[in-house]
Order: sequence, then C-alpha cells, then structure tokens
Amino acid sequence: MANITFLQLKNYFARYIGENDYTSIESVATGLLNDAMRTISSFYPFRMNHQSGDVEVSSGVGSLPTDLDFSHIGKIKVYKYTATTKYEYNRVDTDEIDKYDSSDYVYAIDMENEEIQLTADTTVTIDHYVVPADLSADDDTINFPIPEAIARMAAGQFWQSFEEDPDQAKMNLSVADNLVNQAVIREKRGVPYRKARPYGGRKLGYNK
Repeated sequence: MANITFLQLKNYFARYIGENDYTSIESVATGLLNDAMRTISSFYPFRMNHQSGDVEVSSGVGSLPTDLDFSHIGKIKVYKYTATTKYEYNRVDTDEIDKYDSSDYVYAIDMENEEIQLTADTTVTIDHYVVPADLSADDDTINFPIPEAIARMAAGQFWQSFEEDPDQAKMNLSVADNLVNQAVIREKRGVPYRKARPYGGRKLGYNK
C-alpha cells in the first residue's frame, strides 16, 4: 500500500477548489476531508479499515469495539482458538440466542446497546471494519486505493455548501464517484494501492 500524508491530501483539496494552498481554509479542509473519508469508508469495506480484536464476554454479554463501523456489521467474523482448533461462530437474531446452549457457537448483535451476546462466557476474537480515525496532524497517513477520491469528494462538498456552485460541486462529486468505483475494483482485484496523482497544473475551469 502507498501512504499519503494529510498534508498532501489538504493540498490536493486546495487545488480542487482553486486555492494555491490550504492554509486559509485549514479548519474547513480538515472537516470536509475527514467527513469524506468516513463517507467513502462506509460505502465499501476497504482493507485499510480491517482490524481484529479480542472481546471478553461476561454474563453472556461483551462490548463491541468502540470504533466498529456498523455500516459493515454483516462482514464481521467471530471466532476463538483452543490449543488445536479454531471455532467460528454463526450469527443469530437477538431474540433467538436463548434457544441455544453453551455448546453452540452462535452470537447475536445488540445494535442498540452496541454489544455482542454469546451463550457462554469466554473471550472471542472479532474481525471487523472500523470507522477511520480523524486525521489532524500534517504527517498523519492514510492508506487508500485512490486517495484523490477523498479530496474530490471534499471539494464537491465545499462547492456545494460554501460556494453554492452546483456545476463545480457536480463535477467534483462525479469525479469522486468514479474514483471510488475504481478503488473498489482495485480492492476486489487485490491491486496494490497507488499514490495520488492529482491533475497537476491543468486548468479545470476554477483554478485561480
């Protein structure tokens, strides 16, 4: 995977809204870029957001990871290991969990309380997708198949919300949509992530 820094991402964003750099609109850039990253991450379970973690279950209940992306709740996997065996759990509805006993490897997700329910107290591992942490420092890095999709979506939101320019908003959001679709294709094919290659100094109709 290729890393891109938050500083680079902010500069790409500035270019897409016709600014020489992001410094005059840093707080706006930060907010819009993080919003775009979360939106794109909720669209598809990209491997950059995949994590595993242990959850301790007591009295049949354990707390789900605090950064779990509920957009991809159907993608989680629950399992545990003994010395020689991996036991995988199957998901059932919360109103069905009481029909099983401690020898059944099943779990239920309580969405309202953000908890996992099991039929026996134990520690399980949960493979899941997380909501990406907000970027703040210039040297914060992000791995993404086509990073400029984030900057393009943020630029589209800028033109839509701050400048009320529907043409520029539509153009940037359309480019972002195409780039996200390309990113999904690359992800599915296992193609290595690449560095962002913004549109250099070409005039796009709004460059100052």
